[in-house]
Amino acid sequence: MARQGITAASRFSEVVCRIQTAARHGTAHEILILTQDRPELFARIVSNLQQYGLSIAEARIHTGRDGRVVDSFIVVDDGSDPNFEQEFARFQEILAEKLDLAEKLPPPLRGRPSRQSKLFPISPQASLRPDAAGRQYMLSIVTTDRLGLLASIARVFVQYGINLVTARITTLGERAEDVFLIESFKLRDPVFCAEFEKAVLEALEL
Repeated sequence: MARQGITAASRFSEVVCRIQTAARHGTAHEILILTQDRPELFARIVSNLQQYGLSIAEARIHTGRDGRVVDSFIVVDDGSDPNFEQEFARFQEILAEKLDLAEKLPPPLRGRPSRQSKLFPISPQASLRPDAAGRQYMLSIVTTDRLGLLASIARVFVQYGINLVTARITTLGERAEDVFLIESFKLRDPVFCAEFEKAVLEALEL
């Protein structure tokens, strides 16, 4: 049940932040982004989240046929920062504006692996397969979760000119299981696909 809702808007983007209690994650913070699709949008969103040290527990990414984007991110407060809610409120106030600026993407952060992930490492996996029509491709990844993981993947999308259509982001403890529906005419080239998949695997490495 939502306890607090804040809305911020700029010329093209609207950001709605809600603090809610989620049985699965404890205290969770939902960030709902409504905007128009554009190049590097996903990379800009997750890069801004990583810059604020927000851990993404779940996400649903959707782009409509008209180019309208509805993205939902669930980020978790671990309780270590007593001023987190105040910082979170300030963050949402500038996120909408940042998404509409053509600033250079910051480099992805590479968070340190936890003690548990060192003891029980998860071997990175990436699988790329086309849909029945061969126009869109499903990229599935499994790896150890860490701060900056999605930003690293998004940077690969930008580098290879990949358009993200939808995504389902799931974090189960230390394990990240993410599925991306992507498209690019270049994915019809087997050599390009192999290079892209290799780059994704490199981005998953701790």
